[in-house]
Parts: sequence; C-alpha cells; structure tokens
Amino acid sequence: MATSCGGSKAEETKTETTEAAPAASAETPAAAEASVVKNWVLDNIDASAAMAGMPKENQDKMKAAMDAMVSTQKGKMSLDIQEGGKVMANASDMSGNWKTSEGKWTLSDDKKTLTLDIDGKKDEFIVAELTADKMNLEMKGEKMNMIFVPKK
Repeated sequence: MATSCGGSKAEETKTETTEAAPAASAETPAAAEASVVKNWVLDNIDASAAMAGMPKENQDKMKAAMDAMVSTQKGKMSLDIQEGGKVMANASDMSGNWKTSEGKWTLSDDKKTLTLDIDGKKDEFIVAELTADKMNLEMKGEKMNMIFVPKK
C-alpha cells in the first residue's frame, strides 16, 4: 500500500494541507495588527442582535432609524488608524455637524479588543472580524456592530 497511487490518500493529504494553511495565516499576530492600521470608512451598522428581543413594532422603528443614520454616515464616518497609536476620527453628532478628532488607539495582545481614546472618551470594541478588506467592530455592551471598509 505504501506504493499505491490511490486517489483517496492524495486527496486527504491535499485537503489537510489546504485547510491548515489559511488557519495559520489568519492567526498570525503581525498580519492582524497590520490590517488595523488603515484609513477605514463606515460601510454599515448591524443592530440585528440589539433588536432581536424587541417587539416587532419597535424593531421596525429602530431599523428605519438605523437605515437613516447609516445613509448619512456611510462612506463619510471614518477611523484613520495610524502607526504609533494615533487615530483620527471623523463623525457627525446628532445635529449632523461633522467633526474630526484626534486620539489614541490600542489593540489588545490577543487582537480581540480595540480601544479608542478620542477627546478624553475611551471606548472599547470587540474585534469581531478583521481582514485587509473589512473591520467589524462590536460596540461593547451595545450588541451593535459597525462594519468598516478601507477608504478608497
């Protein structure tokens, strides 16, 4: 059997090699940290988990409010996360006034918590997903995710 050219043994080896390689690269700390340093813009806000326990009528109202907010923020709200721990945030307040603020950022050693300290306000986010093309941040305690994409 050691000299057999059977297809099943070769397929098993190929599958194991193919599956193992992406997992190793996804867990590489340098790759995860490097993908945080980028100029990100808001692409969407997912509040489905926050709305899940609400009555249907409240869900509809919140979804409409979220859709309206995303339409004004999408592609405009940004986090320019820079080397050395500096971040520039551009966002609007509830009145629609835009402001760019400077602050600091840190990423936990396990790459799962991003902390932003902007204008003396410290916010922690769970890094739900982080790739070269997407950063999904869960707002701690809010059950809402802000999805960012690289600024073009």
